[in-house]
Amino acid sequence: MSEDTQPERRRLELGRELVVQWVALFRAVHFYDRANDTIVSHGGRIRDIAQALIDQDDDAEITVRHDSIFVNG
Repeated sequence: MSEDTQPERRRLELGRELVVQWVALFRAVHFYDRANDTIVSHGGRIRDIAQALIDQDDDAEITVRHDSIFVNG
């Protein structure tokens, strides 16, 4: 893999993981109180992934439209 594709691959991985964690959080909110450790844990993971994405790409963009989440378009 070339050095040019490694950062893009990492951004894709972080974007996918961010979406997976959001979906998990939305599902967990239906079952648990918002102060529950599960909810807090998912929130922390989302924060950490978003920070890693920002650290990787200062111009990272997260957009929510209708029922979809887009990372960098």
